[in-house]
Amino acid sequence: MKVSSVDNAIASWTTHKSQVASHSSNVSEIETFTVRCLLLMLISEYENVIEKMFCKRAQKANDPDLHSFVKTTISRSFRSPDLGKINEHLKRLGVAHRDRFQAEIEVNQPEVKAAWDSLMLNRHNVVHGVGTFTIGWQDFIDAYNKSQVMMTELANTLGLTQTDLASL
Repeated sequence: MKVSSVDNAIASWTTHKSQVASHSSNVSEIETFTVRCLLLMLISEYENVIEKMFCKRAQKANDPDLHSFVKTTISRSFRSPDLGKINEHLKRLGVAHRDRFQAEIEVNQPEVKAAWDSLMLNRHNVVHGVGTFTIGWQDFIDAYNKSQVMMTELANTLGLTQTDLASL
């Protein structure tokens, strides 16, 4: 699941990096700031999309009251989409959903889990001004690409189709 605002920013920095380098000796510092901004944009977008995925799942039950309940509940309880919180919400739908998702991401694709955890840790460190920011440009690109696998697997676990995702 691509995030167009992040994709556009990645393309823009890739295009303009050499121009910046010709005018500044601080390219690596500027790139670090760029990664920090992109990281915050990405996780913010993922938070919104994950909430919408759970709401779409509820909407598919064709019960307006259930949809309203899930929409209100998820918006209050879901922040910082670490895997623990995602798994917790999947478990509330049914243990089988959580188990399927964990098996696919945490067991079968540990590199996807590691990438997601890296994004979450670095986001936490930026937002709260703690710890060390450890993700560079290429690491961010790699983690972003792997995070898309996680988002796709979450959509699959929730039983969402491409049509469902397009309407988020």
